Amino acid sequence: MFGSGIFVNSKSKKSKKNQEKEAQPKISQFFSSTTTSRSTSKPTNNLFNGSQNNKPRIDPNTAFNMVKATPPSFNPKFSNKTASQPPQRKSPYFDDDIIEMEVKRTKNNSSFSERFLNEDKSSKSSSRNALSEINSNFSGEVFDYRSSVTKDLSPEQNRVIDLIFREKKNVFFTGSAGTGKSLIIKKIIEIAKNAEYTGRANKLRYDNDTKYLAITATTGLAAFHLGGTTIHSFAGIGLGNNTSEKLAQGILAHKLKRKKWNDVQILIIDEISMMDADLFDKLEYIARVVRKSTKPFGGIQLIITGDFFQLPPVQKGMGVKFSFEAKSWETCIHETIVLNRIYRQKDPELTRILNEVRRGKVSENSLSLFQSLYRPLNMDDGLEPTQLFPTRNEVDAFNSNKLKQLTGAIHRFVAFDSGEEMFKKQLNNVCRLPEVLDLKIDSQVMLLKNLPNASNNGMVNGLLGRVIGFEKYDGSNGTEKNDSVDPTVLYPRVRFINKVIRTIVPEDITWENNGEILAKRIQVPLGLAWSMSIHKAQGLTLEKVKIDLGRIFEKGQAYVALSRCTTVEGLQVLNFNAQKVQSHPKVVQYYAKYEALN
Repeated sequence: MFGSGIFVNSKSKKSKKNQEKEAQPKISQFFSSTTTSRSTSKPTNNLFNGSQNNKPRIDPNTAFNMVKATPPSFNPKFSNKTASQPPQRKSPYFDDDIIEMEVKRTKNNSSFSERFLNEDKSSKSSSRNALSEINSNFSGEVFDYRSSVTKDLSPEQNRVIDLIFREKKNVFFTGSAGTGKSLIIKKIIEIAKNAEYTGRANKLRYDNDTKYLAITATTGLAAFHLGGTTIHSFAGIGLGNNTSEKLAQGILAHKLKRKKWNDVQILIIDEISMMDADLFDKLEYIARVVRKSTKPFGGIQLIITGDFFQLPPVQKGMGVKFSFEAKSWETCIHETIVLNRIYRQKDPELTRILNEVRRGKVSENSLSLFQSLYRPLNMDDGLEPTQLFPTRNEVDAFNSNKLKQLTGAIHRFVAFDSGEEMFKKQLNNVCRLPEVLDLKIDSQVMLLKNLPNASNNGMVNGLLGRVIGFEKYDGSNGTEKNDSVDPTVLYPRVRFINKVIRTIVPEDITWENNGEILAKRIQVPLGLAWSMSIHKAQGLTLEKVKIDLGRIFEKGQAYVALSRCTTVEGLQVLNFNAQKVQSHPKVVQYYAKYEALN
């Protein structure tokens, strides 16, 4: 077992170089495993029972809590902490043996933490100024975004790119689930991060300073996957409950917030459906006031995407006001593009009925089809459908109950997080990788990150599988080695739905904002997949989905859940009720005018 955070240094004389080298813990100190029992077993690790002079004897009664401690900083230059006693991790399991390991920082990760946690702000600022000066004098290679980035996009998707980078329009592009909205936004970010925004036809100069680009979303989860922040965080408005005037005054009085608004030239907003009209108008007002501009949104180019038929703003009843109802929406948005081609669903029948669900008008034929989907799914591959729930509590309870039904020891994997404390605390809300992952043999799991060469080997985010065992990494089990792999730890061996068998080792995932790392999590990229929340499923493609429409309580939830699946054969629907798939009349009316144009 590991994780107590106690390291005792020998007092023997050593060179300064050797002392600094030994100050960084070895990977074997980061990973170890112990079988413990909540009620009967005692830890057997030498840390607790060792009797060497340079190792303290620890009361075994305190061991259970200590092994769950979040590790303190191991850089002695910046931290003099020893073992601490943070709050005990919650777990519903008390009757099984638990084999616990904690994903720790390796030597390569230490450079990240030192840079991130301890970098001198003044030198960082001066280096950025120097970079800006270099870029302003740059007259070298020209970046052709058309040939290098967008060749794999469809004509309608490329039209969005051209409107943004060639015509410099404020664009809102939308479409049903599976039309490639996420792909387009990632292409836009790729282009903008690699090119100075000059607007010279489709030729853009290279520029690594991307302070002019703000990548935001209305939810932390969506922002995390784009490498950005929430729109509230970017804007510096907190919850945004004050009046437009007071919010603008607060930003004008804050130098860094004011500078951020003045620097930005392109503002990306994803998941626009969850922003209400009032907030959109407030942001537009702030932009004009802070930037001292009479232009709509202060002259900032807007790139907005989302689907208003999906999850709405967090307001109850028919009184909700969508962003497109904002007073400033029409003046701010130059072009609206509705994407029509669907890539996720290959089944024409499923595509047709999902379009009906999206608009809230289910035909008699579709109603009969949905009612027939009550039947259980084929599980010859040993995998159950992932059941989607509206709330996280329902998900946790369902997965916990399924795990308890399995026999054998629990293998617990505890993530290692690094970064600023305020961002680390938010990782559980924005990152799909769990803080604590409990697995047993026969656990149904989902891959939560694209693995190396994912496009070639099919190891993509959302892939379902089943744990068939636990084994040490030996370099010959189909697993690509990385610096977080400890050869002494038992990692889950998984048989995936695509028939690939792979040992899954820790991967890192970073929360970035325009290239600046806010926080980082190292964890085995798996999650229990008997169920997941509709919110966290948004954007995923799943082979098997089960949904109980009787639990749906919000417009758009049924459509989001049903549209995760790729085929009718992989979809199971319980308690289908046409009343549960109603769409908002305002949204139907808004899209009608663009559909008429198409």
